Amino acid sequence: LSLVAAACQIRVDTNIRVHDDGSGTFALEIGFDEEFRELAQAQGGDITASATDAPSGWRSEGFAADGFEGTRISVDFTDPVDLQLKLKQLEQTDGEQSPSSLTDSLELRQNGDTFFFEALISQVEEEFSGFELGEEALVAQVFQVRVVVTLPGTIQDHNATAQDGNTLTWNVSLNGEDQSLFATSELGSGLPVPLPLAAAIATVLALAIGFALYRRRAGSDPPQSVLATVSAPDAPSGPVEGDPFS
Repeated sequence: LSLVAAACQIRVDTNIRVHDDGSGTFALEIGFDEEFRELAQAQGGDITASATDAPSGWRSEGFAADGFEGTRISVDFTDPVDLQLKLKQLEQTDGEQSPSSLTDSLELRQNGDTFFFEALISQVEEEFSGFELGEEALVAQVFQVRVVVTLPGTIQDHNATAQDGNTLTWNVSLNGEDQSLFATSELGSGLPVPLPLAAAIATVLALAIGFALYRRRAGSDPPQSVLATVSAPDAPSGPVEGDPFS
């Protein structure tokens, strides 16, 4: 109730960045806004005490972004298979406030130049029961839970809440319902040709083809005036009888 009354916000982010070769970085961030930090300081608390312990081989560091400050744990992976192994490490992490099982069903696959991301978010309320905030409405007011994924190439399909270039963001609902996340991307030349530019290119090509056909026809089938000049008999050198201009 104190958190709600002080308009405090806690943000939990699952962040995945994938490169063209399938390698990338996986990170979990737990951030607290200024109101929460001031409330914690007034009550003699330490926000770093609630940070998730990093598994062996993971990095743990403080971060500050968008008005939130907290702890970030992250690890690099060489390919999607290696990512699954690193997530297994995270599942075995102890800690009552660890949000690791939010990503239990997370899967990243690569098939040639196509990347597939899928995740099933379930039992969110149970994950946050350790904070003892009580009712679902109070939890929803205090917590922001997001999944942020950056895929290489061009985004082909997704059901994210928001898209910024190749970065997709899902806002996870805390109403207890299961949520399915998905996205696909494909490596390629990049941005599609805008429609006006494509129409202009098509027009120029049509004109060029039309002109080429005209030149070909003109070369094989001379105009009638030219044929008349070539086939006409030699005209007399003197005045033509009946010619009004003679």
